[in-house]
Amino acid sequence: MAWNNKVYCRSRSKADVAKGSCKNPVEAKAEKADRLKAGIILTARDDAAHNLAKELDVPLKSILSKVLYQTSYAKCRAVNPFNALVYVRGIEMNGDLPLGRRHPLKDIQDNVKEGLRNGSITEEDKEDALIALAESRATKATGSRSSNTAAAADGRATVARISDEIVNLSARTGTTGLALFAKGHIHDSFANRVVECGGSSAFFLDVLKIEASDVLTKFKQWIFAKDQASKRPVGLQSFKSDCCTLITKKLGAATNHTNVKMNYSNYLKSIILGLHVHLVGWPEGVPFTSPSNLTTVPVAQRLYNALTAGSCAWASLSSVQLKEYEALQAANETQAVAKTTTRKVRPDKAEDEVRDEDDEDDLPPPKKAKATARQSATDRPVSNSADPPPPPPLPITPMVPSPTIRDDPYNALYLKRKRKVRPDAGEKRPRKDRDGGEENPPPLTKKLTKSHGVPRGGGSASNGAGSAARLHRPGSEQGKRRHVAARLPFFLKSREFIIEDSEDSASEGI
Repeated sequence: MAWNNKVYCRSRSKADVAKGSCKNPVEAKAEKADRLKAGIILTARDDAAHNLAKELDVPLKSILSKVLYQTSYAKCRAVNPFNALVYVRGIEMNGDLPLGRRHPLKDIQDNVKEGLRNGSITEEDKEDALIALAESRATKATGSRSSNTAAAADGRATVARISDEIVNLSARTGTTGLALFAKGHIHDSFANRVVECGGSSAFFLDVLKIEASDVLTKFKQWIFAKDQASKRPVGLQSFKSDCCTLITKKLGAATNHTNVKMNYSNYLKSIILGLHVHLVGWPEGVPFTSPSNLTTVPVAQRLYNALTAGSCAWASLSSVQLKEYEALQAANETQAVAKTTTRKVRPDKAEDEVRDEDDEDDLPPPKKAKATARQSATDRPVSNSADPPPPPPLPITPMVPSPTIRDDPYNALYLKRKRKVRPDAGEKRPRKDRDGGEENPPPLTKKLTKSHGVPRGGGSASNGAGSAARLHRPGSEQGKRRHVAARLPFFLKSREFIIEDSEDSASEGI
């Protein structure tokens, strides 16, 4: 297409319309680049770079990469057909040589060029060579090492290189970075390491209130737990559990609520209108229900892949979307109110008969009212038959009060045993008080308890009863009555016990 200012002008801006002309875009871009190249800053920068390269006797590319805009990170060269053919032909030519010997690279390249000239290398050979070289590069990049020592050496070398790159990047550009490295298995010999630049590890202590070493330890524990969780058997139950967990966790992260739960039955009102978020990217062919209701592995796996890949995620609502959902909810509520459910009529239902008011014969007999307890005797119906005579009243037995403890002559508190007087015993001296006069103590009663010589097994009470008998005043007998009452039959069987009054016991001076 020939460019013409009048006919073939594709786009005309306001300035060009005012000028009445439209230039070729390629020429305009070249002219703009020339004007930019001729600028003072760019010209001064290029002159300074050339002068510095001449002064230091280094290539201009080195000055541009270290001082100016170019980066020092070298990209990996893409796979091309010639390199792939050289790789495959080198394996074929060096396979017959002994260990440690190889053909020079120049000879292998000449062999490939000769094959391309004479047509011995076809297009299929090129495609196979490309696939083989790509697999070899992937094996070198991500393949496992032959021993634990080689794996540990690879880890140390890679981490050291990354550390140097981060530190150098911070020195060149002022970019601050932080990296955590931990071993992926409990039996690995890799040493955990924190790579920082510019004191960036203080972020953990200043913001999270935790040391960087503790964060590294928790990071290692999380790696071990995640590795164990990934080894569990994959099935329908695991997919359903993971889907439920992912949906709930992502909903809490999107709404900044830790205790929020997903509601599938009332999703529009409780989730969309209540939290102002909605779930986008739900995979096709998966019913919108709780993952625990899924019954097939392919459907559950499709939902799990969408959640882990990020295509199915929670998103915030815009004002327009919120209004649309509110209108939809109002329409649903109106439709629910307008919809009425009537009971289905049976086909054999009989029609209601219309009765006349004067037709009393067709009325059902009235129901007999039940007599209640509050109904009076006059309201009750009177029977024509003779009522049976009422039963005679029961004889009333007068209540005779039971004898008290002191009125009962057989009470154990008043069962006394005559004490045998020793033949060589003298007369008992009266006790004297402090003033020198004789003191007549109050009458004492002997209280017999379980430990005071009470006879056991129906035997005589005189065996050991004299040494165990004690004297107690009447005021302290209330707490021991139940023990004596339990031994009452044994006192009655013994002949050594007689009934005495308290005065006789006092006169005998027991």
